[in-house]
Amino acid sequence: MNSVNQIIRQTQRGLLYKDGQLVRWLGPGRHVYRGWFAEYTATVIELDKGWIEATPELRAIVPDADADELHVRANQLAIVTIDGEPTGCLEPGRYLLWRQRADVRAWVIETDGILADVPERFVSLIPHGRLRTLYVAESQRGVLYVDSKATAWLEPGRHDVWARDRLISMTTLAIDSDVQTIEALAELGELVPEHEATTLDVPQGQLAIVSRDGRPVRAAAPGRYLLWQGRRRVTATLYSTEGLRTQVPRDQWGLLGATLVRQVVVRPFERGVLYVDGERVEVLEAGTHAFNVVGRDVVVHTVEMRERESQIQGQELMTADKVTLRVNLIVTWRVVDALASVEAQTNLDGAIYSEAQMSARRYIAGLSVDELLEGRREASEHMLERLADRAARWGVEVTQIDLKDVILPGEMKTLLNRVIEAEKKAAANVIMRREETAATRSQANTAKMLEANPTLMRLKELEAVREIAAEVGSVQIIAGTDGLLERFRLTDG
Repeated sequence: MNSVNQIIRQTQRGLLYKDGQLVRWLGPGRHVYRGWFAEYTATVIELDKGWIEATPELRAIVPDADADELHVRANQLAIVTIDGEPTGCLEPGRYLLWRQRADVRAWVIETDGILADVPERFVSLIPHGRLRTLYVAESQRGVLYVDSKATAWLEPGRHDVWARDRLISMTTLAIDSDVQTIEALAELGELVPEHEATTLDVPQGQLAIVSRDGRPVRAAAPGRYLLWQGRRRVTATLYSTEGLRTQVPRDQWGLLGATLVRQVVVRPFERGVLYVDGERVEVLEAGTHAFNVVGRDVVVHTVEMRERESQIQGQELMTADKVTLRVNLIVTWRVVDALASVEAQTNLDGAIYSEAQMSARRYIAGLSVDELLEGRREASEHMLERLADRAARWGVEVTQIDLKDVILPGEMKTLLNRVIEAEKKAAANVIMRREETAATRSQANTAKMLEANPTLMRLKELEAVREIAAEVGSVQIIAGTDGLLERFRLTDG
């Protein structure tokens, strides 16, 4: 004989099975069942759990006073609370919620939308993978993507998104930047609330200057943008880029990037040659210039107009009398035609250097050493004439070429020094002989004068006496018979 002896407490209920079939709902108390020809079993249900999955047999046998039936549909979840505390999450199906033990309630949540309206205290009970939580900072706004499609605009705060069988992602936009590029997000403009931002379309052939509270802050190339309006008043002014020179006001050029405008500064001692798409356009005077470069190639060659010096050092040359020497040249020149200097020559410094070098070689090769040394000025003038004629084709004026140094070989320098020394000695001898002749002639003239004038002779004698008296202590002088001077005594002290 088979029997069941089951005690059901107040916090429990029981289910009696006969030969595997549910036959009775067991309330609190002792339950005894015996049978010779049947097999009885009992199952205990804990009411503290709050709920049980409902089968058709169970729904048929449970008294209405003991439970409420809950139907969770396919696009729903249910959060069960016991005495106000969340205890579990119910997937789609049928359930019985017990009434006897506690206050058991179910909160049904729809899951067929995108954004979930789930109280934060229930979130931890949602099965893993069903719900994804996103956060947007106060200085940001979010764009929610579902299966790579922009779906919702997210304000600052916490956002719960139903993620089952969906690819969920979010892009955050920093509203502090004033401008947000949305060229790659064509559908974004439709999601943005009007109070958050306005849409700016910059067509091809134009650029925009974006201002924050009336103050220009940045430039925008052709494209689609959001102008954030939440914190400041952000506006934009469009300017055409079809013309060569920019229409943007001068005080805003600092906002223009190199991809939009090329700025060129030509200093007072410079000129600029402007080319657009390979064609010469104009010569730029001193000042600051800005050119639109979108869709065109703008190139400016800056030309230095100040006077310059080129030093040509240590050029070894051979003179007409086969003497090898070295010369150093200084060429002074300046550009007078900026256009010709750019288009006629690729390297002005190198060209001036080479042409001055060749002019010196050609001219000095036709002179002897003596002719070169004696005619350095003429050599400079001749080389200047030839170099100036050639340089004029490059827009260059050569103002001076100086033969700075002529360096002779050691032995030639020694010989030349000897020649100069001999010439100087001969010249010195000629001068000495000339001076001696002049001195003798002067003495002869003096003697004739003294012979003709005795008084003058005596004066000369007195001058001689005075000179002697300055050197000796005592001198006695006796005058001649003419009675002019009878006696003199010169005493020291």
